[in-house]
Amino acid sequence: MLNSDGDELVTSYWYPPDYLGATDNNNIQTLLNTNIIGKPIKIEKYKNGKIIEGQVQKLNQFGEPLEIYQYEATSNPIHENNQLVPVGYIRKVDLSYDPATQRINKVQLSNNNSTAFLWGYNNAFPIAKVENAAIANVAATSFEFDGKGNWTYTGTAIKDISVKTGSYYYSLSSGNITKSLSPGTYKLEYWAKAPVTVSGGTIASIRTSSPDANQWIFYESLVTASSAITLKLSGSASIDELRLYPIDAQITSYTYDPIIGMTTSTDPNGLTTYYDYDSFGRLKYIRDDKGNLIKANDYHYKGN
Repeated sequence: MLNSDGDELVTSYWYPPDYLGATDNNNIQTLLNTNIIGKPIKIEKYKNGKIIEGQVQKLNQFGEPLEIYQYEATSNPIHENNQLVPVGYIRKVDLSYDPATQRINKVQLSNNNSTAFLWGYNNAFPIAKVENAAIANVAATSFEFDGKGNWTYTGTAIKDISVKTGSYYYSLSSGNITKSLSPGTYKLEYWAKAPVTVSGGTIASIRTSSPDANQWIFYESLVTASSAITLKLSGSASIDELRLYPIDAQITSYTYDPIIGMTTSTDPNGLTTYYDYDSFGRLKYIRDDKGNLIKANDYHYKGN
């Protein structure tokens, strides 16, 4: 293919059958045995015969990427069917998956920054993304559907129109909420309609907001664990949008209408953005944490 400047652009793809002799990925034969042959292992782009971009991904037995490499040399690489990662490719990303659901739960970059993911809604949607944290050290839930998000509790969430996020909240009168923690310092955030008893480790309050229009109050605390602890939230208050993460991490959490799409996103500062949809399932309004209109979409059908 030629671009507007007359340069020849070529994109080449290599798939599992192109690596029958590869010794640096034991999953190639498994992929072939299960007929997972349509996912590219290597993609290289050339301009006038010279490589300008290259990527290799090692796949797991389900055909999902485990390691991602990028080409950073200057000369064109040589393809060999017994070598998955040619000379000149540098490892950039490692991915890990929940063994039960096979959903991504960690993305590790080559600069050692990692991102953890929590999933809910029958593992269909991510309910939290936590940057610079391990999956074992984070927890987040809006009490929607099945999304306990690494918290432990036995009570049943309550559906209400005046929730903080999503469609449900939780009453602590129906049972405590707990999370096992390794030594470290964490931030605990939640919205509640009355004070909550928090125990386990050393708890220091950071801030408490004024009640919003629906009487939800934002609580933020520092949790210090000098040894392994069980953090516990108890009492009788209504609680929603409960998040826990290491102090040097950043969290963004989400709720959804599984049929339509995302209904809220709560950023690292605890500010929630609301997404409203019309009767056709189209995004209609975007509102800020105070309910102020940020954006409105108006849809019109073109006449004949």
